Amino acid sequence: IDEVTGVQTCALPISYTAVSPIDGHIDYTIQPFLDSENVSKFLEYLSMQHRKEEILLVWDGARAHTGDEVVMPSNIHTILLPPRSPRLNPVESFWGELREKYFHNFTFESIPMLMDHLMLSLCMIKEDKWKLRRLLGFDWINNVILNANQYHIVSGHLFPHNHHSEITIAPATGG
Repeated sequence: IDEVTGVQTCALPISYTAVSPIDGHIDYTIQPFLDSENVSKFLEYLSMQHRKEEILLVWDGARAHTGDEVVMPSNIHTILLPPRSPRLNPVESFWGELREKYFHNFTFESIPMLMDHLMLSLCMIKEDKWKLRRLLGFDWINNVILNANQYHIVSGHLFPHNHHSEITIAPATGG
């Protein structure tokens, strides 16, 4: 209980989620806070789930995503979106769909009940791969995916095969 306002406050757990626009596959974990340590835990989990793949992760420049404390596995590469650009962020469409279809007109008596509903909702939405591909398949992301085999990654930057000039595919700015 907040001593000044008398209002009960609590930190809600955070769902760290990655969704593939190619096949609609979802990886997620629930962590207690949004911070660099928990982002690193999620990235390690994601890396282990796809240990034989290279992952191109699109995300905003939130401090927890870009801090020096974030440990980036070697098979994960990032495209940082410009500040204050939620319409470019495909995961915003995912969360909007989840809120609209699975959380409309709901109230929860406790955080555990909310978390149970979130877990059930994530299990249900991940079954509709076509919808997830439609929600997340932004044109600019599809173009990056289609052209990805023309590039190789060196120190987190994309370079065309057989060329020495760097290719910029999205602004890389911090938040």
